Amino acid sequence: MSQPSSLPRLAIVLSRPTPEHDSWFRWLHAAGALSFRVFYLIEPHESRARSPGEPIAYSPKGYDWEWIENRARNPSELRFFGLRNPTLHARIEDWGAQAILVFDYAQLTHVQLILWARRRGLPVIFASHSRLSSDAKGPQRLLRAWILRRVSACLTDNDYKRTQLLAQGIPSERIFAAPRPIHREHFDPTLPVHQTIALALRVELGLAADTRVMLYHGPLTRESRVGQLLEVFIDLARTDAALVICGEGPEKPELLARAARASDTLQLQFLPAPQYTEIPSRYLFADVVVLTASSAHAERTARNVAHLGRPLLVSDDIRIDFATVSTVWCFRAGDSDDLQKQLLHAIDNARSVSISPTPDTHARAAESLSAALRAATGKSKD
Repeated sequence: MSQPSSLPRLAIVLSRPTPEHDSWFRWLHAAGALSFRVFYLIEPHESRARSPGEPIAYSPKGYDWEWIENRARNPSELRFFGLRNPTLHARIEDWGAQAILVFDYAQLTHVQLILWARRRGLPVIFASHSRLSSDAKGPQRLLRAWILRRVSACLTDNDYKRTQLLAQGIPSERIFAAPRPIHREHFDPTLPVHQTIALALRVELGLAADTRVMLYHGPLTRESRVGQLLEVFIDLARTDAALVICGEGPEKPELLARAARASDTLQLQFLPAPQYTEIPSRYLFADVVVLTASSAHAERTARNVAHLGRPLLVSDDIRIDFATVSTVWCFRAGDSDDLQKQLLHAIDNARSVSISPTPDTHARAAESLSAALRAATGKSKD
């Protein structure tokens, strides 16, 4: 990254602290090449948008940050009026921000912030890590277009979202590829405790050392297509492999009933959704992690699994940065025959495939942020 003098003081506006962003912000602070403060808009216990297994309360540490009082009657990141932070502008101004990085647009607070920043002449960078779906309806689509016309640069974490930004009329020179953060201190494959728990789980489930474990971790819903995965695995009739389905949801009773009707020679196991502390060992327990349908949870899982060095079998509708995820096998979404073919390859080759180390996502994201700041403020790189 550039020296501190070459980059503006950056106000980062984020709804709530998350383990992933907290890890990146600590890295940015330790790197010392950017002066920034994070302004959080909602208390973690009020959040309605936590990821499965994520801690209910997560306290930021290791960088400059502050809470901004949320005066919304019904606090929520999922509703337009769920964030109302009238003191935000004054706090950003008092701190002396020269640019703003914002991670969302779909609440009243974000609209007011961007209008205020334009009046003050402050460049705004939009991190398009979410809410860029092509099927956004009516008001949300109009609001997104309005926001994007008023930001100075965009950070995006995959080619799909880059295409969406280009379709909105954003010039390519204002779009910067920046991988999503990973809580890399937690998803560290070298931590002995994760390996120990993973081995203990295999013993607890009665799985032999040479059994290839295919793990599904996610919601048990019709939309997740986990039922299709179960049917395909049963049809394969491979007794040297196990399918472990990990999660909760309305389809669980039907999945359990279907598994009970399968041959006793098949190795089918169900586990409850893990706590956040258990997730790394759950992934390391598997030979291959299978992701069957597009969702924010699937994208996050893919990043974390790749960081742990485990192979992936993914549906081709999952929007991930293939530069940071070593996807070993990919099947056509909803195609049972293709899923069966790729699942067979995964079982046969799970332990012989070579997985490339995950690039340093923190450093890559920081370089992209620096480039976006220079583009937004007209500063050249030292």
